[in-house]
Amino acid sequence: MLKICISFVLALLIFAAFFGFVTWAQKAEEGTKKEGVTLEALGVTAEQKERIKALWEFKRQSHRQAIENLKPLNRLAKDTLTSDEEVREILKKFHQQRLAQEQKVKIAEENLLKSLPPRAQLHLTILGVLDNGLPPRFSAAPKKVDNTQKPSDR
Repeated sequence: MLKICISFVLALLIFAAFFGFVTWAQKAEEGTKKEGVTLEALGVTAEQKERIKALWEFKRQSHRQAIENLKPLNRLAKDTLTSDEEVREILKKFHQQRLAQEQKVKIAEENLLKSLPPRAQLHLTILGVLDNGLPPRFSAAPKKVDNTQKPSDR
């Protein structure tokens, strides 16, 4: 019985020490956090800032358009009566549209890059405003919650 009590107390002490260490580390990290770097501090002018916002909005619109362009493909995938030749033609048009849109985004980015300071380019690339090879993280609209009651199967 004594061994069980000692084991239990020892486990509680280890548990408390571990969580005390985690709490201490979190507080130490909070103390070292700095405020984010502003675009102005990076040497970005008001005109460049507007161009950055315009590029971001253009990318968001392009993303939305890509989603809209997938809807007909989804319907096509469910349609078993469509011939393979029709599917090839529709896919060819889809891919051409996507390539054209990607080229427009790339040209817009290149034009912006010509005028931005290197540090601003670095931060905007890390944030994903400029292409960094990762898919863009556009915030989605909040999902609608269905609060209607469903009939029971009783």
